[in-house]
Amino acid sequence: METLLRLSLSASDESVRSGAVGDATKQDHLNVMLPRPKGLGRAPVRSCRAELRMKIAIIGKHRAERLVSAVAGRCQAEIVLCGPIDVSSYVGLGTRYRHLALDADEAALLSALEDEQIDVVIPSLNPLDQEQTLPILAAACLRWSGPGRHAVVHSPAFADLATDKVYFHRIAVSRG
Repeated sequence: METLLRLSLSASDESVRSGAVGDATKQDHLNVMLPRPKGLGRAPVRSCRAELRMKIAIIGKHRAERLVSAVAGRCQAEIVLCGPIDVSSYVGLGTRYRHLALDADEAALLSALEDEQIDVVIPSLNPLDQEQTLPILAAACLRWSGPGRHAVVHSPAFADLATDKVYFHRIAVSRG
């Protein structure tokens, strides 16, 4: 049995109010299905903080502090920040850094997920310098997925479409 964990990232977050994060004019939501520990029945996630311990990988650095804050406030998790730049000291909240090159391939990403024994993958890619990582992340998470493993990523087909602007434009024009 699984339960829905909804992470709300909004202008009410402390990091946004303090000015640490730029534009926060809209509220973002991230829905993640997480395994529910046995014996808890229909108890809400908040009541099982002590029993539900997972490892979450946040891939990228874009607004990572908002994701970490939302995750840490709602579940018991070890958070690993994977990316080319170590932002764990800035993000805080007990996060750990794992280097993942900007031009990492699918094998490097799979290796990082396996080595760290990750349960949940959440992308936090910067649209300016990490957009081309989307297809690699989608393909790697498709191969990596399985029981107890969850990835909040696009399908490989959509990731390819979203990162190829010419192809995306052709599809959009053909559909009117």
